[in-house]
Amino acid sequence: MKRRNPFSGNDALHKKVHMSIDKDENGEPEVSATKDPGAPDNEDDLTKVVVLLQDQLQEPTEKYAWDPSIANASWSDQYAAIQLFRETIKFHADYIQNDFPDLEPCLSNLVVPCAVHLRSAHARQSIYCIGELVQCLGDAMSSHLSIFLPILVTRAVNEKKFIREAAHDALSHTIASCNPITVLDILMTFSTDKNPQIVAAAGESIERVISQNRVEESNQSSPWQDHLDGWIDPLAKFLVCRVVSCKSATKRSFHRLRDLVGADTLTAIASRHLAGSNLVDVLALISSTRPNSSSGMKPASRPSVSSLRARMLRQQQQQQEQQKQKTTETD
Repeated sequence: MKRRNPFSGNDALHKKVHMSIDKDENGEPEVSATKDPGAPDNEDDLTKVVVLLQDQLQEPTEKYAWDPSIANASWSDQYAAIQLFRETIKFHADYIQNDFPDLEPCLSNLVVPCAVHLRSAHARQSIYCIGELVQCLGDAMSSHLSIFLPILVTRAVNEKKFIREAAHDALSHTIASCNPITVLDILMTFSTDKNPQIVAAAGESIERVISQNRVEESNQSSPWQDHLDGWIDPLAKFLVCRVVSCKSATKRSFHRLRDLVGADTLTAIASRHLAGSNLVDVLALISSTRPNSSSGMKPASRPSVSSLRARMLRQQQQQQEQQKQKTTETD
């Protein structure tokens, strides 16, 4: 069945979603002052580039076709290729959805590398392209998440505001459209990143993914429970991130997961994989009432640290006794 073009007749929506004008924070069009090594010899040292927003793109005279040689072309040729790709995505969505077999090499060898280019206009257009691809293809982009999602996370903390905004916009489309389990699997890998801002960007995105999923009473534990054994340790690391907003987001993630799989299940998983203060903190969260509850009731008192430590010690003693019994039976 042919998928509807997500860009047709919806310009007002996209004007809200995308940045209103392509300028730097001082209000001037972006100027690159250093010449790129890959630029043509006759190119001016100062090159002014204005990135078109999605609603400013014009219908192309031809559809984009992947050419492997573009991966080694000059930045200006790559820029033109990505703009044509964006125009094709907007005006020929059915072609991208059904008749474009080269999406993976195009992402891997052109769009994603250009998203980290030193020329910020070039990088911004590439990030726009990723977001527009997700809008066009939806869940079909889930199989390519490992290629582009890590770049969006790192670009979301870039020093330039317009790069951050473009990355956050693309992240929002990704979270809304792609497979949540695959998205979470990738985001969890950032829990040990050395940059606390990147850790925070991933942790806050995790909370957004988890919060958009509803509890299904008929099958409450699916599909989250099967993955929690692998997620619980990264989540505990996000909980001790130096960025306060990440800590708060991770607390909400734990409360939401408790609602999805049940407190007993989440407690058992935490007890299997965590120890020490990490386990104490997570058990406290599982036992606590969600903050800012709308029920109007006073939150239940938080279990004392001493009682949680006692519970943890009892669990460890039980595990040791079980291990001794197994050893005795073996002898």
